[in-house]
Amino acid sequence: MSSICSVAIISGHGKIGLCLAHLLSPKYTISSIICSSTQFQDILTTGAHLLLLSLEEASMQEFTKAFEDIKVDMVVFSFGAGGKGGLERTKAVDYEGVVKVFDAIAAMEKPVRLLLVSSINSHDCSKPAPSHYVRGNFKWTIVRPGWLINMPGVGMASIGRMGMSTRIVRDDVALMLSLLVEHPNAARLALDIVGGETPLKEALDKAIEACEMNMY
Repeated sequence: MSSICSVAIISGHGKIGLCLAHLLSPKYTISSIICSSTQFQDILTTGAHLLLLSLEEASMQEFTKAFEDIKVDMVVFSFGAGGKGGLERTKAVDYEGVVKVFDAIAAMEKPVRLLLVSSINSHDCSKPAPSHYVRGNFKWTIVRPGWLINMPGVGMASIGRMGMSTRIVRDDVALMLSLLVEHPNAARLALDIVGGETPLKEALDKAIEACEMNMY
């Protein structure tokens, strides 16, 4: 049984973040962390609360305070530079931003879980992917999708250790994240997700039961 009540999503304005907020808001208190007031209206349609905080500009201490103020139980990090701003911004968001959030959670007195969206090719040490820098004694789970595409979710996937990159719908990644909220036993697992023929919940349950891990 999940003990989660309050979930913070970073960034709440991304396509996965918006879909995830829609899925979770009927059951949980959702805080969507965004960096611009121009994104407010999109967030309000999801049923989530707004929290204006820049991943690149705010300090680790500000994130800790924000998490404590909203009494967060779980943080979902689904924010990537997306190739915008060059290597410098990629490092600032995909590496330094992840480390900042990890340190912010580690500084909290209350135990908090983390779901981190990475990428399926992040085993390549030449790339500044966040999952190389995972650390901390709290419960974290890494979700590593293949090539992300925009189309309606199909609710089917292959989950576990894929070893190659194929496509996956963003909506289905959001669905996997929503299911992981109910899976505290997925701690310290790194799970790839790509398109497949298995109902997503069944694929996830089997992967967790088999402890299919890509550890770092």
